[in-house]
Amino acid sequence: MKYRFIYSSVLFFSLFALTGCVTTSSERANREMRMQSQIVNIKAELDRVKGQVDGLVAGREEIYRQIESLQASLDSNSRVLGSEIKNLSQGLQATSASREQMKQEIINKMSKNVEALIKTQAATVNTGQMGREHIVEKGHTLSTIAAAYGVSTKAIIKANNIKNPDQLKIGQVLFIPE
Repeated sequence: MKYRFIYSSVLFFSLFALTGCVTTSSERANREMRMQSQIVNIKAELDRVKGQVDGLVAGREEIYRQIESLQASLDSNSRVLGSEIKNLSQGLQATSASREQMKQEIINKMSKNVEALIKTQAATVNTGQMGREHIVEKGHTLSTIAAAYGVSTKAIIKANNIKNPDQLKIGQVLFIPE
């Protein structure tokens, strides 16, 4: 404020000295009016700038409030996501345990089936003969089975104690001697 006064005074006296003449009271009045008008314009411009600064400060404060709100929302979402991840992890562990149990059940069932199959395939005839087993399927006859293995029908009948060679059953297991 002190510098403004000094600056204004120096400016005023400089103008007075440069003109080289003594001003009349009307000229002085006109000059003062112009200066007053300029002061009013400067004050108006200062008020406008002050309003803009106040608006910027208010905008900044609103941005800070929004940031705080977003941070709180993010913290809340992080907790929710953490809880959901924990639930998914527990579900995955339960699924893995269930899957492992099902796997073990399948292994046990398959082991029993393989064991039964091995017992069927390893069956030997009381005569102690070496040979193979054949499971009768639809359309098989004793003669087609004998021809497929290169043995006689009589050998198959004898090895399996077949009473009626015309009555083979689908799924029947026949021992085919070598």
